[in-house]
Amino acid sequence: MQTKFNPTSTAFFEEILSLVEPRRERWKLKLGKFFYPEQTHRWLRYVHSHPELLGQVNHFPKLLTKIYRPYVSKKFNCHGRVDHLISHYELLEQLNLSKLISHALRHELILASMADKFNHPLKVVLTAIRHGHREGEIEFQLKWQEAVIFSMTSSLMSTNTGLALKIAKVQGSAEPHAREAIRLATKACFGARPQTVLLQIAQAFAEVIGCPNIILIGNQNRVSLNPMRRRKISSNYDAMWIEHGAVPTQNGDFNLASNVQRNLDLTEIPSHKRSQYRKRFALFEDFQSQVSFNLAANR
Repeated sequence: MQTKFNPTSTAFFEEILSLVEPRRERWKLKLGKFFYPEQTHRWLRYVHSHPELLGQVNHFPKLLTKIYRPYVSKKFNCHGRVDHLISHYELLEQLNLSKLISHALRHELILASMADKFNHPLKVVLTAIRHGHREGEIEFQLKWQEAVIFSMTSSLMSTNTGLALKIAKVQGSAEPHAREAIRLATKACFGARPQTVLLQIAQAFAEVIGCPNIILIGNQNRVSLNPMRRRKISSNYDAMWIEHGAVPTQNGDFNLASNVQRNLDLTEIPSHKRSQYRKRFALFEDFQSQVSFNLAANR
């Protein structure tokens, strides 16, 4: 008769450790087990009990060690990080999104694809786990002419008012020609900046899966590894969220309803810009309908 496996045993830890190739990540796990034994065992038990996650450890060992470093919000300690991660993956199961995320783990999942006004290919894809690993588990990427020019990283969470999509990073590409590509893509999207396009996609995604709210990380809660890196961060999330209609909350983040704009109001738009706004609104509508269709097809 096989002995029941004790997930807190040394043998269990060694089994998990054997899946981690980089020496640096192995040491992180050993030190983490020493300083945070309860949360380490709790997270390792959860990953071990989910074959899809366990299968990612060999390719992406940071999946195990991310609980020891700043993750999603500065307000999270190690306990909070484990709570957030487990809650995210449990919500995926409850919302019947496991198949969709499984696809996004292996191949980018196209949420929307079309040609811009200059007939260049424009699409938004969903990836999971491997990108933006300090800020969340799923990432929306805006690709223009097949190159990623902007990304938005998020995760699911429960709040007092229900389910929410937590967005913790919005970032442009660091590639040499990215700045010019972003400028051209903005022009090609009828003046809509990449972050605006991605926020529209995130709202559509959240609405389809049943999240009534989007929580947007505030400047004071953003994660960074050290003060030197923080000094290099020039983007002002607070101003960006307010510009898009989000409301500040008491804990320093912002709240935005997931329901997207359904009616176009041009009364306050100068007449010479109304044509551009109509085309931009039509672009957003196209994105939203494609997100809804593609999510339904992959659930």
